[in-house]
Amino acid sequence: MLTALRPSSITSHFGISKNIPCFTPFFFVLVLTISFLAGPEYSRAENSPAPVTTPAGGIDVLGAIKKTMEHQPAIRIQREQVKLAGGAYRSSGGDFDWRVETFITHREDHTPIPGADPIIKTHEISAVGVRFPKLLRSGVSVEPFLQYTESASLLLTDDSQGGPLKIGTVGLLFRVPLLRGLGYQNAAAGEIASAFELEAARLSLSHEISFNVHNAAQAFWTYLGAYQRLVVAKDAEERARTILGKTEMLVRADELPAAELVNVRANLADKERSGLAAAQAVVAARAGLGMAMGIPPAEIYDLPEPHGSFPELDRTVLIQATAADNVWYAQTAARHRLDLLAADKQNESLKAGLQAARNRVKPALDLELSLGYDGMESGSSLSRSLKTTAYRQDTPDWSTGVRLTYPLGNNSGEGDLEQAWARYRQGKMRSEELFRAVQTDIGLVRRDLSSLAQELERSEEAVRYYTTAVANEREKYLMGETTLLDLLTIGDRLDGALLNRISVRQRVAGSLTRLRFETGKLVRFEDDQGMVTYGDLTTMLLPASAESS
Repeated sequence: MLTALRPSSITSHFGISKNIPCFTPFFFVLVLTISFLAGPEYSRAENSPAPVTTPAGGIDVLGAIKKTMEHQPAIRIQREQVKLAGGAYRSSGGDFDWRVETFITHREDHTPIPGADPIIKTHEISAVGVRFPKLLRSGVSVEPFLQYTESASLLLTDDSQGGPLKIGTVGLLFRVPLLRGLGYQNAAAGEIASAFELEAARLSLSHEISFNVHNAAQAFWTYLGAYQRLVVAKDAEERARTILGKTEMLVRADELPAAELVNVRANLADKERSGLAAAQAVVAARAGLGMAMGIPPAEIYDLPEPHGSFPELDRTVLIQATAADNVWYAQTAARHRLDLLAADKQNESLKAGLQAARNRVKPALDLELSLGYDGMESGSSLSRSLKTTAYRQDTPDWSTGVRLTYPLGNNSGEGDLEQAWARYRQGKMRSEELFRAVQTDIGLVRRDLSSLAQELERSEEAVRYYTTAVANEREKYLMGETTLLDLLTIGDRLDGALLNRISVRQRVAGSLTRLRFETGKLVRFEDDQGMVTYGDLTTMLLPASAESS
């Protein structure tokens, strides 16, 4: 018959030499109890647990970023936007292309001649020509032209007169704007605005790449954190299962009351629930990473486990960063944050539109000048027609004049100007609001990092202290000074400390990445191709390091 053995009676045998038969039930229970208390489920209490690491062969943060640059639809959409802006810029330059205009006309005039026997005089005029108009970016337009005209009067035409009259004309027309449309800023306002829009689209593409790189990195840190929490949850679940098995053996040996099974079974159920929740969190984090990367749905749930660890936060470096003036970070963002630069280019485009609207308010006052030579022949043969341009007068024909156009009221021009002013002011306000948001976010991230440094230090202390507490609680249980429930409770608190440390490390990684993004120092670009290193994601941005980078 087994003797009821309590923890206090067990500890009375530690270090005391007694002749106990090796195969007695008492010895069996003693070995079982010691293995229960000193088994692998509490071996972690001997030393402070190291941070959870993930297996090699999975996806790392740089691999996730590479796939993001290759597959993210938002990046591809913005690339098409750059092509649209490029097409618009090319189209805006079409106003200054050479054009070819041809024409063929024929006219008949019938004039009655009064008299005793009225006669109808018919006059026929046929013309064919070609013009080459071009608008220069200065606002001046030129138009070389060549024209051939043939005219004949049926009453006057006879053999003695040599047939129809043929005139060939070669000339050049000029139109010089004196008010509206004068100068490059006015004549080429549309092209100037389109050029700025193209630059803004390219900068927006780079910002879109940087934004999605940031999102992918954050999604990876979330995935890594979820996986590490799953490892902790599964370890706790396995320990709870082992404790239940050994407790059942002790209960069957009458060394523990059956009531203890309620506690350990409840502990196992809770750990299994935590494990299921942690596993589902990994699934959700994997889906979030897949969406951030832009890969097809069929590939999202086939993503491998995350590989790597969270970056360390050097408290000394953090103190240097905290001491740095927030103005420096704001100035860095103003120079490198690509959406801010794109907003500036869009404002320049709006400014060009405003200049064009100001110009349209002015009246149109144009100086017109024409210069040309005429050649003349008569006769119906083709050879005479060709000679009209070979024979010309010695003195060129010329004409000049001024044309004024002024719409009364000018509601169209004034309305366009009012709209242009409103768009320009809106653009300036959007830029200022964006910069204000960036400055606020930078300050918030820096304060987060300052707080996280302390949180990380406290979380490490909590893990260390709870590790010691678990070992102490085990000793107290062996001495009969505490219960199994107390031992399980302290173990749960150690698990909670481990989970908190993972969460803090994840937030540290996210804040380091975000500070780089907010200041525009996350991604480097060459020909619209982004480049990212692990250091770009995980190192603290400092004035000295930023200037040297």
